[in-house]
Amino acid sequence: MKYIFNYYLKTCRNFCCCLKKAPLAGIFFAAAFLTHLFIGYHFLGTWWGAVAYPLGSFILISIAGIIIYHFTKNIKGEFPEFRFQRLQILIIVLAVSLHFILLLGQFPDARIAENPATLFLQNSVASFLIKPVASFLENLGLPGSTVRQIGTGYLNTVFCVFFPLLLLLPFSRKKNEYFLSRLNIRLLLSLFLMYVPFFFIGNRSLNTIFIFTAFYFFQAALPEEFLYRALLQARLQSLVRNKLNAIVTAALVFGLMHLPVNSRIYGWPLSIAFCIGGNAFGGFLIGYLFYRTRSLGMAILYHLWSGTALQGL
Repeated sequence: MKYIFNYYLKTCRNFCCCLKKAPLAGIFFAAAFLTHLFIGYHFLGTWWGAVAYPLGSFILISIAGIIIYHFTKNIKGEFPEFRFQRLQILIIVLAVSLHFILLLGQFPDARIAENPATLFLQNSVASFLIKPVASFLENLGLPGSTVRQIGTGYLNTVFCVFFPLLLLLPFSRKKNEYFLSRLNIRLLLSLFLMYVPFFFIGNRSLNTIFIFTAFYFFQAALPEEFLYRALLQARLQSLVRNKLNAIVTAALVFGLMHLPVNSRIYGWPLSIAFCIGGNAFGGFLIGYLFYRTRSLGMAILYHLWSGTALQGL
């Protein structure tokens, strides 16, 4: 037990030393801590609760990070070099922008920006992509809520996977540019075990968990990890010298993409706090896992499992 505790402290100190070379990452962690304080105080109502909430989150994230580091410390090799990197990043930024507009359309009661161009794109998507699929599913006799869930996953997959992939394939030379590598089963099982207790919080049935997991895979885990990790983060890492800054940048973009849904659920300014302290903070850990394993599958499965486990909270 003493060895594990000393190993934990040593690894945390080494990570803090890395933050000195990546000022953006240091600012990000400070902002994440402050937003955690705000969230904790809002929900728990006391300063003790406000302090306990970020401490619990940071301890959980640090344990997961150390597990990732322990199982990947012997992995070597650099990320592949991409042809026309800056042009690829511009294409990815376009896909990210379209995804954000799409999310605004999925939550119309929480629209942050509303202009003719945005409405035109949303109406075009509704006419050419949503209505044919929705009509087909309704003809099969599926309930309206199921049709909406399937439609959301379908649109997210189109805009986050197929659209950027179609534009980037002409620049691709090798299949490892999309990180379809083997899974690290030992690491995956270790991370999975961390989240098992969270499945016993609340009164969710196995059927509810299974249905949520199936929808969550197509709505969030698959499309978001492909766009924000395999495409955006990977290109940024090959472009910048400090890899931590690339991971943080991708995590921040990933977190801010959740602004429409967070603003609908929590309102302002709590939605901003959740984007930084919740989504972006979790996105950093997934980005670190992706960086250490070079595996899109690892990022997708961890996102899926952790999101399903924490959904009960």
